[in-house]
Amino acid sequence: MLKKNKLTLKYAIGYAILIILNIFYFILAITKPSILNGFLFILLFTALYVLFYFETTDLLLNRLEPKKYISRAKKISKILSGKNEKSVILINLSIAYLLLNEKEKFLECINAIKITQNTPKKIKYFYYYNLAAYKYFINEKNEAKKIFDENIRKKTEKTLLEIMLDYEDKPQEKIAELKKLKSKDKLTEIQVKFVLAKTYEKVQDFEKAKKFYEEVAEKGNKLYIVKVAQKKILELNLKIKN
Repeated sequence: MLKKNKLTLKYAIGYAILIILNIFYFILAITKPSILNGFLFILLFTALYVLFYFETTDLLLNRLEPKKYISRAKKISKILSGKNEKSVILINLSIAYLLLNEKEKFLECINAIKITQNTPKKIKYFYYYNLAAYKYFINEKNEAKKIFDENIRKKTEKTLLEIMLDYEDKPQEKIAELKKLKSKDKLTEIQVKFVLAKTYEKVQDFEKAKKFYEEVAEKGNKLYIVKVAQKKILELNLKIKN
């Protein structure tokens, strides 16, 4: 909670400084017109937008508030004109809806993205990654693996989805690989803990499963998997007692 408050304060200070500077240079650009004053106003206004964009993304990746992210992202989408920029927002929106278990809205976003030969590699990567993840979670695991193998798989550092696909029937190896996985953000960290909990439950190590579910329930904030974890904790308490 303290870390979250510090992050919120950091963004608030950033907004306050940039808004004050924007007002100052806007007035200056009107009262004392010059190329320099106009340029500085545009630069500061762009910085304000960039801060807003990064704080919005942080709502999804670290503050784990997908509903707030959706509300913000839709506003950003309205002022974007580029096809690729809109595709990035749609990709992130699809993630947010999946994190809320809103499958139909996920499909609306993913289907609105048009992949062509000219689509940037990064957009293609996240489009297919999210599509494969969706197929996995609706239990179409063969289709998920096909999408992943044909469009994503590389001989690089393993991803969470790759571990889930490759070690589906090898729970002990899956646990070992999950523990080695480096989390780049809080969202990945919580997702890894959730998959660890499910895997320990599968091998009937209920104490460890409960431990990881408790971490998800405590730290997952507004994610749908928090509800799943809370339900699992109650179920595992009964199994442990018996």
